[in-house]
Amino acid sequence: MGISGGRVIYRRLSEVSGPLIVVEGGRDVGYGEIAEVTGPDGRPRRGMVLEVGERLTVVQVFQGTSGLTARPSASRPA
Repeated sequence: MGISGGRVIYRRLSEVSGPLIVVEGGRDVGYGEIAEVTGPDGRPRRGMVLEVGERLTVVQVFQGTSGLTARPSASRPA
């Protein structure tokens, strides 16, 4: 699983918990940025960056996280 915010693409989802996902990496994204999440089904979903750390980024997914799993997948810029 991955997210993209602006032109930055992350491809490693660490955790899914309710409407939140945790993605490995946190460079070049900021709090409040809109992200696009693309799961294994290829369906894009929008979300917002809630927390950025040195190694992890937390994103709230607006359209839900059903079908998202903690494994690599593709994403593209929002």
